[in-house]
Amino acid sequence: MLRSLCCDRAHVPAEDLWMPSADTYGAHEPVSTTWRKPPSRTGRVQLGILSCVALLGLSYGTLQPQPQSLPSDGDVPQSTATIPARALYIRSPTLRPAMQTTKTTALAQFGSGTYGGGPRNNAAAPTQRRRKSPTSRVDGLKSFNAQMVQRANRDIMMDGNVLLHLRSLLQQYRRPCLDWEWAELEQEAKKLLMTIEGAAPTLSAFELSNAVDALAIWISREPRLWGYVVYGSGYSTLEALVDRAQSPAVLDSLSPKQSARLVWSLGKMNIRQDALVQTVGARLVSPEVLAELTSKELSMILWGLAKQRHRDPELLVPLATHIAGNGQGRSEVLADFSAQSVSNTLWAFATLRFADEVLLRELAERALQVDVILSFKPQELANTAWALAKLGFPHPDLFAALAGRASQTGFLEGFKPQELANLVWAFAAAGMEDKNLMARVAECVLHRDKLQRFKPKEAVNVAWSFAKLGVRNDALMAAISTHIMQPQFLSRAVPQDVSNTAWAFATLGIRNEALMAGLATQALQGGCLAGFTGQAVSNTAWAFAT
Repeated sequence: MLRSLCCDRAHVPAEDLWMPSADTYGAHEPVSTTWRKPPSRTGRVQLGILSCVALLGLSYGTLQPQPQSLPSDGDVPQSTATIPARALYIRSPTLRPAMQTTKTTALAQFGSGTYGGGPRNNAAAPTQRRRKSPTSRVDGLKSFNAQMVQRANRDIMMDGNVLLHLRSLLQQYRRPCLDWEWAELEQEAKKLLMTIEGAAPTLSAFELSNAVDALAIWISREPRLWGYVVYGSGYSTLEALVDRAQSPAVLDSLSPKQSARLVWSLGKMNIRQDALVQTVGARLVSPEVLAELTSKELSMILWGLAKQRHRDPELLVPLATHIAGNGQGRSEVLADFSAQSVSNTLWAFATLRFADEVLLRELAERALQVDVILSFKPQELANTAWALAKLGFPHPDLFAALAGRASQTGFLEGFKPQELANLVWAFAAAGMEDKNLMARVAECVLHRDKLQRFKPKEAVNVAWSFAKLGVRNDALMAAISTHIMQPQFLSRAVPQDVSNTAWAFATLGIRNEALMAGLATQALQGGCLAGFTGQAVSNTAWAFAT
């Protein structure tokens, strides 16, 4: 009879299925052995669901999470008299080995009442609170960046260690905030800057130089903060740090490395502090301090001065003389210059328009060495070429080496639009024609619509450079004209862009009526024409007349 009752329309052997009485579902009673009419098909489906629930250790009706640690088999009660009748036992030889542990655990949980099968005793089995992960919300903040800033502010207020917690913040702060995050981040950043401002008078020279450095890196990673620090109320924090840096207690204990880092950090933030830079720089150019500076620190100082546009011969002349080796043969300082140091030093002197022929010659010779020329990265190579052209120091051997390095397979693909524009401009301005390089540049610009990422000035500089060198590439020039003719680009063209574009197409003998009409319209709009220089007027008039 048992077989006939349990196997109707089922594919489970009767000897493997044992069911309690249907009226005992949900009751907290011992298992009943009274058998009644088998349940309907719906009832059998429910029984199947209940079996899965029971085997997973969950109660029917109220699903609760499983605790982190489950009782072992030794914790199972010897008597099963309190097991609720809702439990379904599967005794199949094929299922039992795999489900034995889960079944035993489920019985123990139901028997002890942990999952709702019996009376709960919360005091006997307290639930442990899960600790918040580092990415969990803090005080309702949704922005992860704001949470990190808030956490750094709290830690500084607790132990006063500004440097430690700013460094910790930088280790996690890897991306700028999104638009929806800015409101929260702005509030937390203001609080952190106020805390730093309050701690500034107590910082040592080491803490101060590194704190300014950390602040500069943070601002570079979060560009929206730059305006607040430079032009907003956050400037008071910077003033407090600068005042502390100018105090005798800090100035007298600043090491050469800390001084170099301080100048670099101010340049990184694009903030001019002439009084502080002049005071710190006067100490840096003393012979005994210069002897302690490494090649990297020397290039960092020059880079910081250039970013601040601090063109002071009293600082630049001693630095140039020291790097060049005082004009006495090969410089020992330059022997340690890396490709980045060579590039940054040349860029700094070009930006400050300070030409020292002895130094430029020594830097060019160092750049020609194999360990440097082959380690140039795209930005370093473009800046080196741009600086030599800007300073009016054409060095044929170095330009040839730079062209060879840039022409290596796949190297130009790593250039950003501005770097490509600066590279070809440098060769054109220096009068160094390299047809192989120009062909590869044109191919790179046209590849995968890279030209769409060019700003108007960058595209115009490419066109001007090809025209200056007399290299005609119809496909490139057609793409540039189409790019410039877009309304969003043509409307932003400045007088020099209009003049150089017209001159470039006229010089190469390329007639483009639509482009010339667009340039004429732009020149006549607003005050554009009033901004033309004499040379620009002459070039534009010649281009339209040609």
